[in-house]
Amino acid sequence: MLTGTLVPGVECPTLRTDDGKTIALSHLPGAAFAIGDRVTVTGSGYGASMSCQQEVLLVTKVEAAK
Repeated sequence: MLTGTLVPGVECPTLRTDDGKTIALSHLPGAAFAIGDRVTVTGSGYGASMSCQQEVLLVTKVEAAK
């Protein structure tokens, strides 16, 4: 699980973690979150993405950060 703030990405949603790392996300399943929201994401690993043009976290769950 990773927690951080959603920030603008080039093609895909991106998470900026509390320690400043940015991680591209495959998608935000069933979620209505916006840039600036704090979320916690769970993923099944990392994979290549042609549309994002970089490696992405394969998101399986997203929820508002507590």
